[in-house]
Amino acid sequence: MFTLSKDCIAKVNQFNGQYYVDIRKYYEDKITGKQKPTSKGISLTIKQFEKLLNNMDKIDELLAQ
Repeated sequence: MFTLSKDCIAKVNQFNGQYYVDIRKYYEDKITGKQKPTSKGISLTIKQFEKLLNNMDKIDELLAQ
């Protein structure tokens, strides 16, 4: 697990024997003070995540426009 920003965390989860890269917005629970996930985010399969990584050059080009 690692923090991308104050309220955005990325981590790897396992569900039904498959791994996912989960990037999600979090909030601080006012009672416990712990970070809890919201429904805002995305879970990518490892194949989807690898495809995203393999296309970073294209993404960088689009962002530079």
